[in-house]
Amino acid sequence: MEASRLKNLYNNEIIKKMMEEYNIKNKLQVPKLTKIVLSKGLDRNQDSDKAAENLSNIASQKAVKTKAKKSISQFSVRIGHINGCMVTLRGEQMYFFLEKLINVALISDREFIGIKKKSFNKQKSNVSISMGIKDEKIFPEIVVTSLKKEGFNITFVTNGNNIDQSAFLLNAFGLPIIGDK
Repeated sequence: MEASRLKNLYNNEIIKKMMEEYNIKNKLQVPKLTKIVLSKGLDRNQDSDKAAENLSNIASQKAVKTKAKKSISQFSVRIGHINGCMVTLRGEQMYFFLEKLINVALISDREFIGIKKKSFNKQKSNVSISMGIKDEKIFPEIVVTSLKKEGFNITFVTNGNNIDQSAFLLNAFGLPIIGDK
């Protein structure tokens, strides 16, 4: 398997740009994208097999069904009920998905204008940003069987500890970041 275009872009250009922009001395201190998580919550009426299959087709990797960890009587949820599905992408697969997201899916989504900078979430050792896709049919792998819109969430996780650096990184990959916090 050959290296993704975005991985080569990161190694050859983005690292140098970030070292100059943020005065970083060691290239190992430059933040990098560590994983992308695709997740989808399900109603009781939704078919979990179909949702997991669609998410698997989008990510090119098998989706895992998630189960409820505790019962919540107000929502009629019992322990062990399937309440969603998710896929975690790392390595080459992550870069191939990111390239498909930027160059194919987001271009065909007319409502998408960019990711708001206030969506970034700083944790102890990483920065993550989540965005929602309102309709999964913007991906060419999805076969249109109904007119109902079904969406899912995408979370990008970087190993940086600075929101500005992580926003610069995702913007350098081609994801538009709007707003200044």
